Amino acid sequence: DVGGKNGQRSDELRIRASNLNLSGLTGLQPMADKLAPSLGEIWRTTQPDGKINLLALDIPLQMAEKTRFRADWSDMSWKQWKLLPGAEHFSGNIAGSVENGTLHASMTQAKMPYETVFRAPLEIAKGDATLSWVKNDKGFMLDGRDIDVQATGVRARGGFRYLQ
Repeated sequence: DVGGKNGQRSDELRIRASNLNLSGLTGLQPMADKLAPSLGEIWRTTQPDGKINLLALDIPLQMAEKTRFRADWSDMSWKQWKLLPGAEHFSGNIAGSVENGTLHASMTQAKMPYETVFRAPLEIAKGDATLSWVKNDKGFMLDGRDIDVQATGVRARGGFRYLQ
């Protein structure tokens, strides 16, 4: 139910990719700078690396809020950017839409630098989490389940639910 005028399907931008190494995309930096200068700055600061195994985006041009997506990635890493901590050995997948979806993420033997919050990087031995969301006319819900993070000197297990 993408919906366009009179309930007809609207035009969509469909993007499909597989086996992308992020380090190989630095040649696109000048184009990113022209299209979205802030995105170019974020890319230069975070210096992302890793592999996108699968990427599928269906973006309705008249209703971008109905975008659908699916992605699978492995061994991603990036440097800290503002309040986003750096990370390494980050793998996972995401599926769904802007309105309803699920993300599963995992980390193994990873360091997470977060200079503005912690003196030293968090050392993650193993981490897993599943997040689901629903956004509709009733509001927004973010549900975290099966969260299990084991770091040096601390372990956190549990879940949460955020409603807005």
